[in-house]
Amino acid sequence: TVVLFNQASLAGPLANLVAIPWWTLVVVPLSLLGTGLEALAAGSGAWAWRAADWCFGLSWPLFEWVAASPLALWWLPEAPWFAVPLALAGAFWILLPRGLPGRGLALLLWLPLLWPDRNLPQAGGLDLHLLDVGQGLAVVVRTAGHVLLYDTGPAVPEGFDAGERVVLPALRALGVRGLDRVVVSHGHGDHAGGLPAVLLGMPATRVDAPEGSGIAEARPCHAGDAWEWDGVRFDYLHPGPHFPYLGNDASCVLRIRGAHGTVLLPGDIGEVIEGRVAGAVGGDGTGPAAADVVVVPHHGSTSSSSPAFVAATGARHALVSVGHGNR
Repeated sequence: TVVLFNQASLAGPLANLVAIPWWTLVVVPLSLLGTGLEALAAGSGAWAWRAADWCFGLSWPLFEWVAASPLALWWLPEAPWFAVPLALAGAFWILLPRGLPGRGLALLLWLPLLWPDRNLPQAGGLDLHLLDVGQGLAVVVRTAGHVLLYDTGPAVPEGFDAGERVVLPALRALGVRGLDRVVVSHGHGDHAGGLPAVLLGMPATRVDAPEGSGIAEARPCHAGDAWEWDGVRFDYLHPGPHFPYLGNDASCVLRIRGAHGTVLLPGDIGEVIEGRVAGAVGGDGTGPAAADVVVVPHHGSTSSSSPAFVAATGARHALVSVGHGNR
């Protein structure tokens, strides 16, 4: 389960020490006895079924208590490829005959699987993960001690929720236990749809969104607001304090500057707002919108990524988040 799902239950083996013998030797035989008696004569198996039900109910509160404990589910970061063969070798070593010395040392071979390196950036550094959420956006930014999620992917009435299916598993695979800040660029479903699932599955200290976006309990993102984590600076470049909510063009534009480069997350802004963010038409890659990495506005729409904005960013890498087959 660790390898396939990045999770394990520490309470499972303890619960099964009770469940397997109790249900195998008591509950199931009584149920089968009731079925056999009922086949012989209608109503003759009722007492056995009632006894099975009573025995089942006797043990069930214990399992409910175990299921509600912190030991019921343990999420683990994604392990490197060599962790699995090492853990299998450790299990084989532990199961060898008792006379062999050093069997306890086999537990050390489990460490790469149960306690993998999270590859966190050093102070002043950051890493960025653009998640594949289809036609939408979700970006994870990690510093040495903090995690920011910019947008949460789409959710559709038919049932697909990128927050549940993509964002949460990715965060858990990265070893994230909680989010220090969630920034929802604007209220459209392809950017904010997965937010409820993300907040349900993982605690978040703060949520930011544009004023008027309809995101519950969110604080406004205002141009000029800034903060610093672990030597990395975060600045909002748009919208201004009195900017009306205009959907795409009201997107929270976030600039992230670390020791090794700058990232620009512009949401779904169009050409007019691009010009305001860039500072001046015909920027040369040194203005407020200058960046080494930029997530292309509005998924590469024809209404975005104007020549002036491209020149103003001077980006070496441009990332586009689109659905399969989108031109």
